[in-house]
Amino acid sequence: MDRPGPPCTTSEYWLKTSPIASPSSFTPLYLRLHGDGVASVVLTSLPPKFLRWHEEPAVGQQIAIPWKSPEKTFGLVMGQPRDKYGWEPVEIRADDAEDGFEWVEEGGKEVLVWTGGTAMARGRFDGWMACDWVHGHPQLFWLTGMLDPAKPLPAGCEKVEIVREWLIPRDGSCA
Repeated sequence: MDRPGPPCTTSEYWLKTSPIASPSSFTPLYLRLHGDGVASVVLTSLPPKFLRWHEEPAVGQQIAIPWKSPEKTFGLVMGQPRDKYGWEPVEIRADDAEDGFEWVEEGGKEVLVWTGGTAMARGRFDGWMACDWVHGHPQLFWLTGMLDPAKPLPAGCEKVEIVREWLIPRDGSCA
């Protein structure tokens, strides 16, 4: 027997990739927690079953709450930049969230950018990068500003944007 889904509100959404260049191997894919003790953000063709995102606009945090356990929270966290590294991983961590995320209008769509937080002290946000990586699914990274823009990204990687897919369509019905 199917169980009814959780109630949804207009403030809930899924995070997913959107292409910068066409064709794209990494869009549209949904951001999901790898799990099994690994906090990496992996990208999959289906939306996450349990995590629904919302924004804490006062501090710019992206917070996910599992609909089965609303007392728990997860947040989007940027890996700390290291000297001379061009990208760092993005994670979804329990009871933690990075400050400084903003939704901005770019090219006729609303995209997620990062304007600061604890990891920003040694890096500069140059966008998002998806790569075929070690987890069996593409993985999400943030570009630290250390890559030469005239050189290509590593093999198996491309720049992407992060957009939101609202859980309540414009007609008001739940997804």
